[in-house]
Amino acid sequence: MRGERHSARDAAFALVAALAFLFVPATVPRAVAAEELRLTVAATYTLDPEDGAVHVLMDVTATNLKPNTRRGDIITSYYYNRLSFGIQAEATALRATSGGRRLSATATPRDSYKVLNLRLASNLDYRETQRIRITFDLPAGAPRSDSDIRVGEAFSSFYAWAWGDPGRSSIAIVIPAGFEESVNGATLKRVANSTQIRLTADAIADPDTWFVTVDAARPDKLTRDRVAIPGGAHLVIRAWPEDAEWRTKVHDLIERGLPKLQENIGLDWPVDGDVDVVEVHTPLLEGYAGVYYTESDRIEIGEDLDDLTILHEASHAWFNGDLFDHRWINEGLADEYASIVLAALGEASGYPDAVTPRSPDAVPLNDWEHPGRIDDEETDRRETYGYNASWTLLRALVADVGIDGMRRIFRAAEEDQIAYRGEPAPERYAGSDDWRRFLDLLEEVGGSTEAERLFRLWVVESHQVPLLDDRAAARKAYAALLESADTWAAPYAIRAKLSGWDFDRAETAIDDAERVIAAREAIEARTAALGISPTGALETAYESAKSDLAAAQDLAEKQVATLDELAEARAALDAERDLFTSVGLVGNEPDAAWASALGAFRADRLDDATAAAADVEARIGGAAELGRTRVVGAVGATGAGLLLGGGLVVVARRRRRRDAVPPSVVGSGPYATLPPPPSGARERGDDFK
Repeated sequence: MRGERHSARDAAFALVAALAFLFVPATVPRAVAAEELRLTVAATYTLDPEDGAVHVLMDVTATNLKPNTRRGDIITSYYYNRLSFGIQAEATALRATSGGRRLSATATPRDSYKVLNLRLASNLDYRETQRIRITFDLPAGAPRSDSDIRVGEAFSSFYAWAWGDPGRSSIAIVIPAGFEESVNGATLKRVANSTQIRLTADAIADPDTWFVTVDAARPDKLTRDRVAIPGGAHLVIRAWPEDAEWRTKVHDLIERGLPKLQENIGLDWPVDGDVDVVEVHTPLLEGYAGVYYTESDRIEIGEDLDDLTILHEASHAWFNGDLFDHRWINEGLADEYASIVLAALGEASGYPDAVTPRSPDAVPLNDWEHPGRIDDEETDRRETYGYNASWTLLRALVADVGIDGMRRIFRAAEEDQIAYRGEPAPERYAGSDDWRRFLDLLEEVGGSTEAERLFRLWVVESHQVPLLDDRAAARKAYAALLESADTWAAPYAIRAKLSGWDFDRAETAIDDAERVIAAREAIEARTAALGISPTGALETAYESAKSDLAAAQDLAEKQVATLDELAEARAALDAERDLFTSVGLVGNEPDAAWASALGAFRADRLDDATAAAADVEARIGGAAELGRTRVVGAVGATGAGLLLGGGLVVVARRRRRRDAVPPSVVGSGPYATLPPPPSGARERGDDFK
């Protein structure tokens, strides 16, 4: 407190003038101008894990710079008899001395600090200097307490302020050797030796706003409980030695919950080696309750002991970008599966806060990205929405598909299987594991009927809506193809394009496939008419098409053409034959050629089948002329009759009535008289000589 002394020949008195408040942080106003009171403060913070506190020492040098004034016979002198400082709200064990004398020191709580009031041992007059030593402790707050200070054997965290005039303030922070310190805020110089680490800042330009947080860790002092889970999982619980509750709770929940997580997910434990589960001072998680570092297989969980968080982070062993890329997929799955397991364990399972895509802080989940840290209200609101929206969505999808359906989806994702299935085994998918693949797997592998609607509602950004429209049209055409194809599996040439979301080319391929199916119907009709069955060649060509349907289309067209040739050959075989055709076919039966044609078709030798069918027609077509030739030749050679082809009588001379035969002929061998040869017959050669 600054006071005034007035002196005159007849009177002297003192008046209180003002309070000298020098507070930190900046929210605490400073009311005394530096030209009136000079304060030099050297502060030292000493971390003492054994005592469970940070010891603070302030060496204050105060000099009164307010000169006396005189008005006429009245002289006014100014002095200070009190000093005030803003100190940390957690401060205890306050003590102040000056020249070996204990000073009166009291602390008055404010919203986020305390006001330390000191009564000086004597008035501080103009140009006088007093040195005051102030000490207090910043005791460790218990785990899960409101205090920001932790002081323990394995971990400590505290914050430091500065006091004094600009350029006359200095800070030293002393940490025992063996700790690994991390400092945020102002810049400090570091000097270390075998016993301590010393961090310093001198001539601080703006002590009122100067601020640092110090975190010091000794990982080797953390507890170490290794948990072996059936199925190959090994986790090491690393807790603060002072926090047995956290250690016991996390150990128990991991041991009971992890097997059920693995059972519900349906995949083997994916991590080789140990996963460290480490207790962390919650503020260090920068607004989050837990973090899984996949590169180092380290889970950090805040001291707050939230069951959902513990299992949520454990589930990130699976849900971490290996199966699916998008943040909302992995966070939503982690929340939902942690909730499912907690319910199975008989614990409170939790549920997402009520949000909708029209909530004030809503964003399409495809636009929900990791902010790095939560350090403002807008980011906090956005993160809160993202977590609740992703959990809400995944809860709906899991309910739609079911646990078994989700197991199939996870297996397909892990094994990089294509979503659109053919026969026999799913091909490998080499594309991105993004939201589009997740949607395909939900519908094609999981059997979801709600996924597309929910994606439109919660997930996609406005520019992605037309892509879903194109997908819907292509899938409609694909569904129609599957129905018309019946038992024939869709070819990879189509399924790969659908999986790659190349919908224009997919629809072109579907049109080509429909033409093959139409040809199949024509083939089935033709083969049925012929009394035979289609071969499996076209089905094989169709189902095995890799890049396009050209080969299957060509085969279909060729089969139709071949069957048309066979039909014509069959018609020729089945047609009525006149005498000359029958004679012409003796010894040159077309049935053998027909059998050859059918055999070639059944063996998928279409060229041979076509040739054999043509041979059938050629034989039948040339038989009439050949028969006529044979008939005429036979008559000329034998007169009365001729046995052809091993006994077939093709012509006989009309006999006279028995009673008209001359007696001289009766009983004799047969005799015949040839009729005159046909015109030009003699030109054929020796047959008629």
